[in-house]
Amino acid sequence: MSALVADKLLFNSKWNFDSFLQNIPKIIKLVPDFKPAGLSEEIKAKSQVVHFPVKIPQLPTTKKSGPIHIVWAHRWEHDKNPSAFFRQLETIKSAFILSVLGECYEEKPKVFEDAKEKFKDKLVNFGFLPSKEDFYKVLESADIAVSTADHEFFGVSMVEAARFGCFPVAPNRLSYPELFPKRCLFNTESQLGKLLRNLVIGGREKLEKLNENIKKDVTRISEDKTVLQNIISALK
Repeated sequence: MSALVADKLLFNSKWNFDSFLQNIPKIIKLVPDFKPAGLSEEIKAKSQVVHFPVKIPQLPTTKKSGPIHIVWAHRWEHDKNPSAFFRQLETIKSAFILSVLGECYEEKPKVFEDAKEKFKDKLVNFGFLPSKEDFYKVLESADIAVSTADHEFFGVSMVEAARFGCFPVAPNRLSYPELFPKRCLFNTESQLGKLLRNLVIGGREKLEKLNENIKKDVTRISEDKTVLQNIISALK
């Protein structure tokens, strides 16, 4: 109802916009009488995608050295599919270090305690960082940021990581195909493992070449000032 009476609708990703439109016919089917026609077309005509604004601080850049640093920074819930991430980490035989960040609002999935033991020699950060500054410092120090999410509305932490220079590795679904280029995306769990192995084996120099322009492109669509301007333009 709110979508019908609104003058303008803004969605934070094309994926959310498409999902909304695709579900309108399903909802209409549940209406017993007086089914309105043309709702999808009416809503589509007054809708626009404006990506989620992300503001990050300017941190002093430090030259990275040592093993490749992989970070997974998401809610500690099953819909983020941490099991797939940890399974594929086990296939990496080259040296790397690991940060597993995030908050758990309910009972912690057992897979995290198992991973803490399994990767204890590689872990440099594990758990929730109450300070946003500390969180950003970890992202700035990392080389690769990974998402294995089955459900996500946007993927703010992945955008933040990319803005700090991490190479993003994400599933080819949800909002990720509109945020990152194809070389960052995987379709299956085995593809995730292969991509991670190749990135770690390739080393930091190759990783930086692959990462060229990603930070700039992600900043262009997510910088808070740019998003604000887009919102103002959309509402004129």
